[in-house]
Amino acid sequence: MTSAANCAIAGQETLNPLLGAVSGLPARLWDTQGNLLTEFRGHKSFVNSAVFSPDGSQILTTSSYGTSRQWDINGNLLTEFRVYAQGVNSLVLSPDGNQLLTVGTKSFDLWDTSGNILAKFRRGHDGFITSAVFSPDGNQILTASYDNTARLWDTKGNLLAVFQHNSRVNSAVFSPDGNQILTAAHDHTARLWDISAGMQISAPEVAFHQGIQLTQQGTIESRQLALQKLEESLELYREDNNHAQAAEALLAIGIGNIHTTSKDWSTALNAYNQALIISQHLNDQIKQTTILNQIGKVHAASGQESTAKDYYNQALTLSQQFDYPTAQANILYNQATLNRQQNNLTAAKTEIETAITIIEQLRTQIASQQLRQSYFAHNQDYYQLYISVGNYPR
Repeated sequence: MTSAANCAIAGQETLNPLLGAVSGLPARLWDTQGNLLTEFRGHKSFVNSAVFSPDGSQILTTSSYGTSRQWDINGNLLTEFRVYAQGVNSLVLSPDGNQLLTVGTKSFDLWDTSGNILAKFRRGHDGFITSAVFSPDGNQILTASYDNTARLWDTKGNLLAVFQHNSRVNSAVFSPDGNQILTAAHDHTARLWDISAGMQISAPEVAFHQGIQLTQQGTIESRQLALQKLEESLELYREDNNHAQAAEALLAIGIGNIHTTSKDWSTALNAYNQALIISQHLNDQIKQTTILNQIGKVHAASGQESTAKDYYNQALTLSQQFDYPTAQANILYNQATLNRQQNNLTAAKTEIETAITIIEQLRTQIASQQLRQSYFAHNQDYYQLYISVGNYPR
């Protein structure tokens, strides 16, 4: 073979077949004498991994095109799972073979073997997922990530515990009895954890994650429940003197954002100002920039346009000092939006042009064409504003 092999897995049958996934080629089934038994054709891009079902009667494959497929051992397609636009990096079968995980870059999904989605883990991790495994009884899922954590979930999508390392976690596994987990990290350490103790220690992080999940549902009831969870996490973080995470709970993705969505401007500003004080105490300039920008948006939305400009200018200056281009572009977009509303079209045009220049520079640094297109689509508001400013009646 001239392409790189991604995996090879031994089967359970009498002939002890081997299953291989090779970049750019179909997955292939071999006997141990090197004879090709079956090819599994149909994926439109690289096959990243392939695994046997527990009884050896079926095979599952994943592709960088964003699909997983279930086959019989003769190469007949049984089910296709359309998963992520950015591709499926790996898949994992439950111990009984009735469920499977499809793992993307930062999120993962749980399916039954008929292709029905059971649970979505859309905010699974903040970094690349390095491993995912089922517990021995199949009732829990353990993931590891470049975000320096291993995380424990139930099969309904609920976060149960977070296990923190000082560097990226390369893998995490359950003990045979399912009561402990073992993690291995990039900092040359392996750690053994008790699951029950870990669930108690990570209660603030779990409450925070539950709050964020609820905010994404978009209903008034879910926002109220989210606020309760985020305030619960805030108090727990404060009890632990975890100032950084307390600021995060108050930030745009947390309490401040919920009150902004509800147009409760004074309460939103109170949350953001608390977060700003904490971030200044920690000398966290990235969070300070984000918070100043959010405060500017609240003042703009509540009609205090002059004050909004002051906060936008503070945020822009800070982002330029430590070269934070993503924040610069967003702040310039907000400034351009405000100037357009005030009919300051020359200033608005200059600001949105500068923002788009930054966006284009960032887009050219993305290696994958597919991801570049996704990034472009994600930032369509910038281009729409530019068109709007250009066509605005003068």
